[in-house]
Amino acid sequence: MRASGAKYGEGSEDEFHGLLLDSLKKLEPFLGKLAIDKMKYVPPDLTNKNEPEPPAWRVGVHLSGQDKSRPWTRYVLVFNVFDGAFESEQKF
Repeated sequence: MRASGAKYGEGSEDEFHGLLLDSLKKLEPFLGKLAIDKMKYVPPDLTNKNEPEPPAWRVGVHLSGQDKSRPWTRYVLVFNVFDGAFESEQKF
């Protein structure tokens, strides 16, 4: 992956984590203050020839300061492995 230009591929957790913290601050005006639950590198999935999945970082987060006795707002954020750019979010 590094030979293909991926700066934040497998084994670059520390570098990506620093970038992630900066990205979360930029997302706060839109999503609120977020706390990280987990972050995981997902390798490319080429098993589906019609729609192959590119590699990505998937980060589980929740809104900080939520009342734990009520339903939580959680997100899965997706980041690009090549430049670390935020790509998408899914709310749960």
